[in-house]
Amino acid sequence: MDGYFLDNQIQSTGRHRRKDSNDLKTMHKNSLSPVHSHFITKNSTRVISQRGGLAILPCSVTMSQPATVSWFRRKDFLLLTVGLSTYSSDDRFLVEHTRHLGNWALRIRNAQKDDEGLYECQISTHPPESIFIELRIVEAVAEIIEAPDLHINEGSTLRLECKLKRATESPLYVFWYHEDRMINYDHEDGVSVASKLTSSILTVRNATARHGGNYTCAPANARQSSIYVHVLKGEKPAANIAATPNKSNTSSSTTSIYPTSHSTNVFRNILLEQLEHNFNLDFFVDGVAFFKISSNSSYWVILGRIATLSKTVFPIGIYNGSHKPESFDEFLKDFVEELKLIKNTDINCNNFKLTIKNIRFLLDSPARADVCGISHHNGKNSCPKCTIEGTHVDGRMIFKGLDFEKRTDDSFRQRVNENFHKRTSIIELDLKINMIDNFPLCFMHVVLYGVLKKILKLALGPKKTLYSASNKAKINDLLESMNETLPTELHRNLRPLHEVLTYKANELRIFLLKIGPFVLKNNVTPDFYNFFLLLSNSFVILCDKNLCIKKNNVADSMIRAFVEEAQDFFGDSFYTAMVHQLSHMAEEVLINNQPCDDFSTFEFESYMTPLRKSLHSSNEPLSQLHRRIIEYINSPETKRESLCSEIQYIKQEKNLNEYESVIYKNFKFDCKSTNDRYVLTNDKKVCVILNIYKEDKLKFICRELKQIGDFFDSPIKATKLNFYWCKCEYNGQRKIYDIENINRKLIGITLDDDMCFAPFQQFSS
Repeated sequence: MDGYFLDNQIQSTGRHRRKDSNDLKTMHKNSLSPVHSHFITKNSTRVISQRGGLAILPCSVTMSQPATVSWFRRKDFLLLTVGLSTYSSDDRFLVEHTRHLGNWALRIRNAQKDDEGLYECQISTHPPESIFIELRIVEAVAEIIEAPDLHINEGSTLRLECKLKRATESPLYVFWYHEDRMINYDHEDGVSVASKLTSSILTVRNATARHGGNYTCAPANARQSSIYVHVLKGEKPAANIAATPNKSNTSSSTTSIYPTSHSTNVFRNILLEQLEHNFNLDFFVDGVAFFKISSNSSYWVILGRIATLSKTVFPIGIYNGSHKPESFDEFLKDFVEELKLIKNTDINCNNFKLTIKNIRFLLDSPARADVCGISHHNGKNSCPKCTIEGTHVDGRMIFKGLDFEKRTDDSFRQRVNENFHKRTSIIELDLKINMIDNFPLCFMHVVLYGVLKKILKLALGPKKTLYSASNKAKINDLLESMNETLPTELHRNLRPLHEVLTYKANELRIFLLKIGPFVLKNNVTPDFYNFFLLLSNSFVILCDKNLCIKKNNVADSMIRAFVEEAQDFFGDSFYTAMVHQLSHMAEEVLINNQPCDDFSTFEFESYMTPLRKSLHSSNEPLSQLHRRIIEYINSPETKRESLCSEIQYIKQEKNLNEYESVIYKNFKFDCKSTNDRYVLTNDKKVCVILNIYKEDKLKFICRELKQIGDFFDSPIKATKLNFYWCKCEYNGQRKIYDIENINRKLIGITLDDDMCFAPFQQFSS
């Protein structure tokens, strides 16, 4: 064998005879003649197989004379098979040969994510002929439709349906577990299981309190899914919580509800057993659509959270009317009165006094204008942070420029810029808070919705920033493949880029901070790629708790460069209010002394979903919501998050000290899953978790991957921002890392034969 090409192997049959000179001439002539062989299987065929299943890579050939067919794995040039013989020490590889069809398929049993890549099927002609087959491995995922929680009444029938997503083959079995016990055959207890090709249905008749608890659907060849079932006594469909009032005591207005002095009770529940006694409060006010079908009703909510200790969101007040509140001061009056009371009075919790340090309002631009009594974002004097004046261009108000006089609390209260003010709000009069600094700009609305979505929309449009339709297809293929390796904490799959107008905030955030630099490289013009990196890199810094203050000036410089260069791509009409407000984001981080994620509205927006689900009809919605709020206040679930242990051991191996997966500080690590096994150490090594065990503390057994270099080096080197480009090769031997030596979890992305890594979330300093 020469290199990784094989010489011809000529098979002879029949009786042996002496070769005369004519025979030798004939053989010599034939050896110089081309062998008319060709592949029936198309080159660059893509095969998608399921993790843990059987992958079959086709290779059908027609040969005019005998030759040998061999298989190679391209990423490491490993010879797998020659003819019908397996050369690899890995016995999962086997050739399937059907002689009359010319089929030389490569079979890979128990296919794993590491098996992904290009495989070469080669005929030993002179010169050798080859085709390449691309193998992709997907991980099937079980999904229980009602997860994560289901509430049913005692005596009713519990029905759970588990569906398999991304499955390429049916599972041999699907086991259902109640807590830790398999219940598929508990027929005497009213349990029945019906399985189809890609789904399984668990039914429990006459459910009682003992049927409550955690249920797990565990297919043979897919990631399992769990749901927690609450069995309720009586007929309370909302939640298993006490003290639901029979009548709702709403405020004197029939269009709003304020459970009297309930915020103090919520604080006590959430802060119970906490060690810190000074805390910050964040509040959120916004309009929300509770029903998909328009009912000529407008709903506005007031939500809160204790930012210092917990991100648990709690409801405060809800308004319902035929249109938005005519008077926001009237809408906020009860809330402000209660807030004044708790701001000026220490809260007693377990004989400790709890004191509010600071109050912030996290609002989008329209809500800020209504709550603060200032100009809306399309007004000429509408910037909440500086005194820039807008001008009309192409029918829209634009704000072009960077350095203008900053607004202050004093200038706000003295009405220095009269056109900025519309009225004196109840918050300005009664709360005595900084009307500029305590109303930070929102990363979600300014950066993600206001700027990123805008440039992606324009890039896909007439500006022709993308090379061609084929580049768009490559981007969409990359996005689809990345869904297989996204960490389990990211619950939303990536969608094709042409759906960008319907992207949710989390999708935009992942694109900007994690995967955009990998997806766009070589698929957009170099100028636009560098332009995108200015925005991406700056907010990677501003969203990182270690970099946001230390490298704040670097991020600010990149944002300024981005704003200035936007002119070349999109013209003057690009400079809307949100694009201008982008230039204030670095300063907002300094003022709040936090990464900009921490004063964004993600948790509040996420809370809207369960709030909507708590309504079962459009009949008397405020009464329904009031009951749910009171239930929430009295629920021990309100403080569950703060009482959770730092480490949760999920799945134990046979060795009592070893674990397949753990959750540490709300992050999952799984040594058998490509989604949750990549980490960055404190000494900047990219590692794969091979095993997890516990002695005196949690430890990871890891192997380091060989780093290639910087995936991008401008405006900042990728490795400075914890983006890494590695070979699919180990560097050195296994090492043991204490959990304190792990800096952060990484998102692993397969690109060609290499792997790239994006920073996920940091949990050590």
